Amino acid sequence: MNFDDMSDADFFKLESKYQATLADPRREAIAQAQLNPTDTDFEQYAADPSAFEQETELQRSGFQTEYEKQMAEEYERVTAANAFEFLRRNPRFKQTPENGHNMETWVKQHGLPPTIESIQAAYEALAPTGILELTPEPITAPNLPYTERDLDNLSLAELEDIANAEAARNAIVTRPRR
Repeated sequence: MNFDDMSDADFFKLESKYQATLADPRREAIAQAQLNPTDTDFEQYAADPSAFEQETELQRSGFQTEYEKQMAEEYERVTAANAFEFLRRNPRFKQTPENGHNMETWVKQHGLPPTIESIQAAYEALAPTGILELTPEPITAPNLPYTERDLDNLSLAELEDIANAEAARNAIVTRPRR
């Protein structure tokens, strides 16, 4: 991802989301509880070994839940960053729910992870089919081989030849109806 091309607002959103995953107080509380058991914990576990197994299972399931949550958040963060980079590279792509659904479906149907490359592959596969709604190509001025000064110095016959050649190049050829 190129942070230089990112707007300040988008950069701060991305950074705050990242910082929030680092400073989760629940993660610290779980780690402290696991590292510092109290004496009463030892007495309870000695008296009832199944309590230790239950507590360990609770901690394991809590850790598993926290791990799955963090992985889902990381997956969402990376996917959002990849989508942001895709949009930067493809300005004609319109951000509509239908376009997003079609792109996501294509990536999932092909069993690909949501990387920039797979999102780009989906775009390149779907854009020519007309399934995606795109913004129109920008219209550019024709690249004329003559400057205004050159045209001022030409005769009327030469100007007509140039105009006819330009018209022929831009003409739409249609077949006569039978």
